[in-house]
Amino acid sequence: MVNELEHKYFHRLSCLIIVFVGLVVYSNTIHSSFHFDDYRSIVENPLIRDLSNIPQFFQENKYTSPSRGIVTTTFALNYYLSGLSVVSYHLVNIAIHLLNGVLVYLMAATILNQCIPRNHNTFRADVLALFVALLFVTSPVQTHTVNYVVQRNDELSSTFYLLSFIFFAKAVSQNLVITPFYVLSIVFFLGGLWCKETAYTAFTMMFLYYLCFVSRGRRGWSRGLKLALPYVILAVVSIHIAVPVHQAPPLGLQLPIGKEVISHVERPWQYPLTQTGVILEYIKLLAWPLPGRLNVDYDVTLADTFWELSTAASTIIIIGLLCTALVLLLLNRAKLPAFSVLWFLVILMPTSSIFPMGEGELMVCYRLYLPGLAFYLLLAAGIHKLFCYLGEKKGMELNRLRLGELAVLTNIVLFYSICAYEHNKVWKTEVSLWEDTVKKSPNKMRPHYNLGKAYERNGMLDKAKTEYFRCIEMFEGTPNSERRLSLGPYYHAGLSLASIYSGHGEYAAAIAMYKKCLMTVYWEADGHNNLGLTYYKAGYLEDAEREFRLAIELNPKLSVAHENLGALYEVKGMPEEAVAAFMEAIKTDPKNANAHIRLGQLWWNYKKSAEMALTHLNAALKADIDGETSKKVLLAIDTINKQASHLPEPITKKAPQ
Repeated sequence: MVNELEHKYFHRLSCLIIVFVGLVVYSNTIHSSFHFDDYRSIVENPLIRDLSNIPQFFQENKYTSPSRGIVTTTFALNYYLSGLSVVSYHLVNIAIHLLNGVLVYLMAATILNQCIPRNHNTFRADVLALFVALLFVTSPVQTHTVNYVVQRNDELSSTFYLLSFIFFAKAVSQNLVITPFYVLSIVFFLGGLWCKETAYTAFTMMFLYYLCFVSRGRRGWSRGLKLALPYVILAVVSIHIAVPVHQAPPLGLQLPIGKEVISHVERPWQYPLTQTGVILEYIKLLAWPLPGRLNVDYDVTLADTFWELSTAASTIIIIGLLCTALVLLLLNRAKLPAFSVLWFLVILMPTSSIFPMGEGELMVCYRLYLPGLAFYLLLAAGIHKLFCYLGEKKGMELNRLRLGELAVLTNIVLFYSICAYEHNKVWKTEVSLWEDTVKKSPNKMRPHYNLGKAYERNGMLDKAKTEYFRCIEMFEGTPNSERRLSLGPYYHAGLSLASIYSGHGEYAAAIAMYKKCLMTVYWEADGHNNLGLTYYKAGYLEDAEREFRLAIELNPKLSVAHENLGALYEVKGMPEEAVAAFMEAIKTDPKNANAHIRLGQLWWNYKKSAEMALTHLNAALKADIDGETSKKVLLAIDTINKQASHLPEPITKKAPQ
């Protein structure tokens, strides 16, 4: 009874320590700005501004992906409670991270209690589990996931993953399966599938856990497969619903070519060969996570052939690790190392194996969020084994050993905490983040583009133009055979530079820059639309019409191109054509407020149809418009109502008797 009370007290104390340490480490990130994809998924996402849109979050659309439905729902709740106040979004991310730290503690305690002998200290496994959780919470590698709000998908996916795993472990801890725990495990697994694709690996890890720590003999394989079967069925069914065909590329850079995404990969073996080296780099990063080694956008060279020395060595090492873990599993030996290696490699599989990811996403820290748990487990258990060895072989005093072990683990947590706290400063603003990235990846175009965009958002236009010019120079210095890998940053840098010129009335320079970009990336509809808009502002109406029509031909669903074409027809005194163009604009995007407003004006000014005018103006009010525009629309509605009341009633003909 005393031991049970002590255990409960220690568990509560451990949870408090995890939360306190995590809050201290991330106390300097609460006011950090939004970053890259945060703008697209949160700041510029009209769907999250109305909770009634929640069903749309689980469908494929412009702003969200079905496999992120639960995550997008949390963004909508954030917006409902605090609008775009960045503090609330960071607080939620930190809270989820701390919750995951507590869940890691519970999971680690479950595993370590089966691996660590209890004759040394009743709480030995629980103490080690506490340090595993502290390493997880304070590791500098985790700063990418916690500070980048959109990576809440990794955090929430890990939450459901850990809950599903913990309840599965509870369900199979005895000879008979405990049904309520097993059902809860399945429910949490299903929740994880709507957060991120890494959740699909959970049933594999549950099966491996059962083989390593629960089953006895070969019969365990068949029973383990039966237990894993419901998860497999759910995964197969869900993958056709939750996973979209096309994923939006991360890090804030949209890179469409027709209907595909630009990828580094030209030959199918390049990505997996490259990832073997990346996985080794991940391990090094986990072992020595100094702030100077942490980078948002690593410059990784794509492996071209297995016969390169570094590629061959890394491939052999990774395959060797995997084979060793499987052999240990079959022999039922060294269970914790075998399970940890498999945990690391299996969870990384959706992103770091044979499936090519988006442009430039060869190595990113947030992929280590949950797989890194394997390293923390092995680190804590390895230090414990070392001190056990010293006690057994060297005859050192037990209390001194425990104190030494505690000191080593505490110092590592302290080292991690200081490094994480220091690296958090880089995430303070978009400018500080991308300036740091450019220093670490100076020869990669995308960091220069994103730094330019950060400068532009902060009104530092001269610095922005410098970075955009740098992108263009880097592209022009790239061999023609490799240019396809840099088309995205080049194109967007050129468009941004042209936009700055246009904003300052330098239309000739803007037109020249648009033309230069579109000579290389001629298939991009938004580029032609922007060029058309610049022609329009400069007074070249025929050229503007040609570009708007070309943009519509390339992308018939580009609502803004239809809208611009309608505005052009208005200027040319062609109201019927303008109405048709604006109707197409709202057909492709029913929430295009500008098109509704222009239609309302046209229906009233040219056709004196109060009913149609008011219909479109009221539709504009329901769309996402700013306060000043809303006032103007309300004034227009009031004016039309007053003037319409003085119009004669339309004459209606009676049908002949």
